[in-house]
Amino acid sequence: MPSVYDFNFKNIAGKVVKGQDYQGRVLLIVNVASRCGFTPQYEGLKALHERYHERGLTVLGFPCDDFGGQEPGDEAEIAGFCERRFSVPFELMSKVSIRGENPLPLYQFLESARLPAKNGASLKARLFQVFKRFYYLVRSKPLPTGSQVSWNFHKFLIDRHGRPVGHYGSGMEPGDRELTCKIEEELDKA
Repeated sequence: MPSVYDFNFKNIAGKVVKGQDYQGRVLLIVNVASRCGFTPQYEGLKALHERYHERGLTVLGFPCDDFGGQEPGDEAEIAGFCERRFSVPFELMSKVSIRGENPLPLYQFLESARLPAKNGASLKARLFQVFKRFYYLVRSKPLPTGSQVSWNFHKFLIDRHGRPVGHYGSGMEPGDRELTCKIEEELDKA
């Protein structure tokens, strides 16, 4: 059975990172962007890292410009922004494509799990669902399915065996109880 461990990717400095290097860790894989309405979620991701890293959680941020052109910079600009604005302590990867011509195979694998994205119940999350539908309609693009990444700050939770066990949309804040409970559940498994 395939797992996250079967994939390699590059970190923001351009060094190849092997998925197998994360064996035994719980992962939270997030496509991030620096000019998005959800960019403040970096703070929540940072808090998750600080709260759970010692227990076995690794947060991996994958900058992506596919959604609204909200990550236009190169790796150096992205790294600088993340350091200056949020002092991001978790791992950032090279800028990737998810919906573009050459989508990162890791994201194709994550979407193939067909886990429906949970979006949160806040007013902001509900309003964003309306905006997103309008955005895709205006651009004459098909609205991604519920199991596909449809915007920045989608989160995939990966268990200690490298399998996707949760998918959370942009509207699900990193500190949302539903997400933190699932993280704790996975961390408690041997």
